[in-house]
Amino acid sequence: MIRELVLEDRESVLEVVKDIWEGDDYIPAAFDSWISDGDCCFMGMWKDEALVGVANLRRLSPTVGWLEGMRIKPELQGKGYGRELAVEMMRLARNEGLEELYFSTYFDNLASIKINESLGFSRVAVFTNLELELKPSADLEIELKYAGLQIGCEIADIEAYMSNDWFFIPPEIGRKRNWLKEPETLSREGNMAVVSRNPKFFDCMEINYIELGKGEDSENFLSLLAGYAREKGYSRVHTMVPESVELDPFLKNRFAPFERFHDVFIYRARTNELKID
Repeated sequence: MIRELVLEDRESVLEVVKDIWEGDDYIPAAFDSWISDGDCCFMGMWKDEALVGVANLRRLSPTVGWLEGMRIKPELQGKGYGRELAVEMMRLARNEGLEELYFSTYFDNLASIKINESLGFSRVAVFTNLELELKPSADLEIELKYAGLQIGCEIADIEAYMSNDWFFIPPEIGRKRNWLKEPETLSREGNMAVVSRNPKFFDCMEINYIELGKGEDSENFLSLLAGYAREKGYSRVHTMVPESVELDPFLKNRFAPFERFHDVFIYRARTNELKID
C-alpha cells in the first residue's frame, strides 16, 4: 500500500532513514516542509502495516515534476521494494497530469540508476558537489571584505539548471526565485552568482547558479562570495557546479568535493514513455 504521509508518521519515517548516509540523511530536515507543502506529495509505502520506504513528488509546474527522497529501509533493500516504489511514484506523477519528471542522484547509487534507466529515464546533466567550510583554521583564512560586490534582489529568469541543495530547478521552469529562500544576486566584473539560504541547513549559504569569467577574476569573485557568506553569519557554502564550468577557481578557494568530481547526475523522462505498465 502507498499513501500520503502525515505528521503522525514522523517516527516511522525517521526509523526508515536513521542508518542511511551513515545517519546523516536529509529527510528528517525536509520532513516538515514536505508534509506541509501543497506542491509536494510525500508518500510512504507500507507492507504488513510497517513503513518500508518513502519518496516525495514535487510539482514544479502544471506539467513538470521532481522526484526526490526515495528511500527503502536498508535491511529491506534488494527485495524489489525500490522498483515497486519507483513505479508507484511514476504512476502518481502521470495520474497528476505531469508530462516530464526529473530527479538527481549520486554517482554510486547504482541500484537506483539501474532501476530508473530501465523504466525510461535518461541522464541529461552532470554536476560536481562542492562545499567550503568557513570555520577559521590554521591553513585557511577567508578575506571578510567583499567591497566591489554588487548585491541585488532581482533574480533574472535563467534558462539553465539552478540547484538548491540536491533539488534542481530545470531550465524550462520560470520564476526560479520562488523556489529559493532569501535569494540574492551577487556580481562583479563579469562574474555573477545567485545565492540563497540552504533549504535544509540554516547555517549554509547555497550558490544556486554561477557564471564565471577567466583567471584571477573568477578566483577573486569566489573569495568575495566566501567573505560575504562569513559576514552574513554562515559557517559554510555549498554548491553544485555543472560540468561545463571550470573547477579550478573553486578548488583554489578551498571548495572540496565529497568523493570525486562529476558525482551528481540529473535524470529526465517523459511520463508517457515510462515503462511502468
